[in-house]
Amino acid sequence: MSDSNSTPNSKFQSMRQWVVDHKLRAVGSLWLSGIAGSIAYNWSQPGMKTSVRIIHARLWGCGLGHALIHGNHDPPIS
Repeated sequence: MSDSNSTPNSKFQSMRQWVVDHKLRAVGSLWLSGIAGSIAYNWSQPGMKTSVRIIHARLWGCGLGHALIHGNHDPPIS
């Protein structure tokens, strides 16, 4: 990644390779950022109970984690 003339496709491939090599770290980071972002958003919404805010945050975090896990597979070769 030290080459400043690298194409966007090779940068994408290097990021994808990092995710493949560090799956647990990538999923955990996305899960945590999803929960933090959802809590921040839900706290700005009036009229919601704290328990509902926490449940929504967990759902968003899990949904993003599942999207990363299942979106990381290569399609089968036909």
